[in-house]
Amino acid sequence: MTIAEIAEKYDVSRGAVNKRLAAMGETAPRAQVLPWRMKMDHQHVYAATMLREYSKRLRGQKLDARINQAVDAWLEDLRDGDLVVYYHPDVPPNPASPQRGGFAYVSRGPGEDLVRMPPKKLRSRSASRQVA
Repeated sequence: MTIAEIAEKYDVSRGAVNKRLAAMGETAPRAQVLPWRMKMDHQHVYAATMLREYSKRLRGQKLDARINQAVDAWLEDLRDGDLVVYYHPDVPPNPASPQRGGFAYVSRGPGEDLVRMPPKKLRSRSASRQVA
């Protein structure tokens, strides 16, 4: 069930649902897929854009058909390659981020789904609050 569906079912705002999930120790969709503090130069790299769009989908926002198709293709490529998204501000340019670096696609490790969780010092505030 998406955040939007939960909010609609209980007649509350999406913000209220996110706040309650945080209180329960659950990670909000955006913190699950974008757990990093990113450099400004890296915020519009393709991997970051796809993760933001995927996060919107998880929250129940309707995506443009073209964007939805791009997200599906990108997720399929990651699955087929058994890869996850990794971020570190010092990663040099590579196939995941050919011009700016920062992001890389790495082999999926045990328990990893879409992203490799960063060390605490690189986590976003919302991810730091919700991830042990």
